[in-house]
Amino acid sequence: MKAAQMRMLFLIFLTIVTIQPSLTQGLDISGYKVVQANATQTFVVPAGTTIPAGGYVIIARNASRTSFETFWGLTLPASTLFFNTADVSGVAPKINGSENFTLRNAVDAVLDGPTVSLPGAGGENVRRLDANASASLETSWSRTSSSTTSNATPGSGMTNTNSGKLVISEFSDATAFANEFVELYYDTTPPATGQGTARISPSIWKYDQPTTLEIVIAPTADSLRAYRLIKPGPFHWTLSNLEISQGATFQASGDTLTISGFSITSSDTQYVRIPGITADDTTDEFSLAIQTSIDGQTYLPISVQPQTLVYGTPRDIRMVKRKEANGMHTLLGKWAVVKGVVTASNEFGIPAYLQDTTGGLAVYDASVADSVQRGDEIIVLGLVAPYNELFELVPAALLEKVSEGKSFDTLVVTAAQINAQGADEPYEGRLVRINSITAVTYNGSPATNWAIVSGTGTNYKVNDGSGQLAEVRVNSRT
Repeated sequence: MKAAQMRMLFLIFLTIVTIQPSLTQGLDISGYKVVQANATQTFVVPAGTTIPAGGYVIIARNASRTSFETFWGLTLPASTLFFNTADVSGVAPKINGSENFTLRNAVDAVLDGPTVSLPGAGGENVRRLDANASASLETSWSRTSSSTTSNATPGSGMTNTNSGKLVISEFSDATAFANEFVELYYDTTPPATGQGTARISPSIWKYDQPTTLEIVIAPTADSLRAYRLIKPGPFHWTLSNLEISQGATFQASGDTLTISGFSITSSDTQYVRIPGITADDTTDEFSLAIQTSIDGQTYLPISVQPQTLVYGTPRDIRMVKRKEANGMHTLLGKWAVVKGVVTASNEFGIPAYLQDTTGGLAVYDASVADSVQRGDEIIVLGLVAPYNELFELVPAALLEKVSEGKSFDTLVVTAAQINAQGADEPYEGRLVRINSITAVTYNGSPATNWAIVSGTGTNYKVNDGSGQLAEVRVNSRT
């Protein structure tokens, strides 16, 4: 990867990762369900999801975190978990009027709801007034017009009563449907936190390349006299060449490293450098569960844990695009590394497309699209973030250009095969060819050329004699 591209990814990475407090009384909500009624849809929380105490979960219809924040005119707290359902068929929310919601746990027991219903015409923002009040009572909610975006309070607004309940706290029929959302709130008081801040560098590194991690600790109010780090399970390190700030001492016990023997105020910092770190072959974000102490005796986790992204070897595209039974992608909101041949770079703007022998995908990042050509074999790191049911990696970074001018297969399919793909969509993102086309129509009328009728592109239907029609979109930049 070029240095400029790596720096760009560092900046993007720092702005989009969800940073969660560590060692809190979090709740594992893997497999929990938000069930929408009167227009039956269900969202299943992905595996490995933990909501922090006093934290929120936002489930959006078809918006990225950034576009969601822009629409509602706010910045979500870093601890807020955000899921973009990409408007997948059968997955909540899809709000058009008269909907209500029920929260179920992983064994399908009802935890909250059903809530009150939206009016038949929709157009409302419905906000919970009290986590302890019944979700089915009108008096438990405040209704306001969703046309005024300031009426909604995603990621905030609930009063913590320490009830220990996970509840549906807000839902909204946004005027721009992509920003419709359902919100969950974990009504538990967060534990005490340690004072001070920390940063980790590098923010991204490859699992099998020995790396020096540097952790810098700074007080925010009181003096600091010690801190602890906990090694993540997939990490491998030895402490024989450990570097720490002058005057400090360290002690290792199992996976815990304690740095003490110093006293610093808000104008000072402490650092530790751990050389030669490697990790298991994985692609994920990790924190070191940093705890600080003002007396050298009691240690508390700092409120915001910095993270470092480790990337592993490329996975088959089919594996990265795998879906759960409910239609949601297994790696939704996770980082992934793929290797493939570019079939479209920036000919149509973005996204670019690449494919391997198992499938194809879109890469929605200009830094990648503008740096490659068709036939380049590349390795890409990106965040799984589908949009409008198109599987995309966004943001993404070009890790390596393996070769150039590589040939790739154009898969020959029929219109009937395209229409019969099913939920796995094996042809999505792949370069395909339809032979023996006998007719092309636009709005039911014969088309004599591939003209762009309006906007950014035009959809045509082609007949190949297989008994079905396939829809083909001609981009305005074609």
